[in-house]
Order: sequence, then structure tokens, then C-alpha cells
Amino acid sequence: MPSHYHRELHQRLRNLLQGNRTVDDYFKEMETLMLRADVHEECEATMFRFMGGLNRDIIDRLEVIHYENLEELFHKAVMFKKQIKRRSAKPSYNSRKHIYQREEKSGFQKEYKPFVKPKVEEISSKWKEKEVTRTRDLKCFKCHRFGHYASEYSNKRIMVIRDSGEVESEDEKPEESEC
Repeated sequence: MPSHYHRELHQRLRNLLQGNRTVDDYFKEMETLMLRADVHEECEATMFRFMGGLNRDIIDRLEVIHYENLEELFHKAVMFKKQIKRRSAKPSYNSRKHIYQREEKSGFQKEYKPFVKPKVEEISSKWKEKEVTRTRDLKCFKCHRFGHYASEYSNKRIMVIRDSGEVESEDEKPEESEC
């Protein structure tokens, strides 16, 4: 074999990343390149090589767990990838349609209505209607009348400082009579 063949294999092995591949495919590619390049290394170095090429989301999970050998590391990486895939899967239109058809077959009839986004004008007109209704329905907790809050009462006090330095204070009006 040409001399550049081994250099290229080592280069591919050094730059190998999981990317869009499954963990299984990435592992097989790494093993194949190591066999072809005739790389013999300690188990720790191979585990480090394998883990270094995985996608970041899997590496983050593997860094915090304990593993004894390459086989165990590989198995846990596959499990984490499945977990990540499950959690990121969002129900699509087809899966909702499938659920609806399954319910229909079981005798449970459910009306299927797709979500329709309301127009901006409709939202603003409904909001204005609610504002009018809200102010009319406000009830004061102090005087029990409608149309205002108890917090809207003024809290004015007159403070008088005499020439002698004495401070006198008295309420301008009692709070109960302000309503």
C-alpha cells in the first residue's frame, strides 16, 4: 500500500466526528479506521477518542457518569442519544391525525378542530371590551362602592412646624369620608 494511505487513515481517525450519524455508525467507523490504520492503544485512550468525537449533548451527559470500559461507554452513549431523540420529538400533524383515527375506531368520537389564529383587530377589540367591563365592575374594599380601588384614596396629612420647633400633624379629612 502507498505510504500516504496510512497518513490519510490516521488523519481521518483524528478528525472523526459523529455529526449526523447514529452513535452505532460512528463507533463502527472509528473501529474500522483503527483496524485499517493498525492502531493499538490502551482502553482509556480509545474511550477518550470515542467520547471526543461524539456530539456535545451526549458528551455532556457522559461526563457526569461512571463507566468501566469502552463497551459500557458505547452502550450509555446509545441510551443517551435515544433519550435526547425522544425528548426533542414533537408531535406532528400526522401523529395527531393518527390518534384521532385510533379514537374513532375505538368508538370514542371526538370533534377535531384545527387551531385558527385570530386576527389582530379581533384581539384588540376584545381587549377594549374587557377594559370597559373591568372598570365598571371594580369594587372598593373600604366603601364598597363600584368604579374605583381603595388604593386610589389620597393620603394627605397636614404637618405644621411651629417656631418653637414643635411638629403638629392632623389629617386633612378622615379616609372614610372621602368616598
